[in-house]
Amino acid sequence: FVGKDASLNGDSKTWVCAFLEIEPRGDIDGHGGEAVLHQGQTVGATASVVYGHTVGKVLAFAYLDPACARPGTGLDVVIAGTPRAAVVRDQAPYDPQSERPRQDAVLQPA
Repeated sequence: FVGKDASLNGDSKTWVCAFLEIEPRGDIDGHGGEAVLHQGQTVGATASVVYGHTVGKVLAFAYLDPACARPGTGLDVVIAGTPRAAVVRDQAPYDPQSERPRQDAVLQPA
C-alpha cells in the first residue's frame, strides 16, 4: 500500500484534527485543502474553511502534526498562494458552552 515503507520505518505521522481561526482579508477565504505551515514547514492541511458571519472570523478544521495542534499555536494557512496568519483554538468562538437554546428543543407540536 502507499506509505508502507514509511510505516515500517517508523516515519509515518499520526495527524490530529484541530480548529483554526484564520486572519480575515475580505476576499478569498479558502475552501479546504490548503497547506498549513509552522515556521515555514508544512505541518498539515485544512479539511474545510468557512467564513463565520456570526463571529466575523474565518474558521477552519485542519489535520495537523500533533506537535503543532496545541491551542494558541501560531500557524500560517496558504490561501490562493498567500500565507495568512492562523491560530489553533481550543473551543468554538460562538457559544462554546452551548448555553444558547437549541431551536429543535423549543418547537412545539402543532
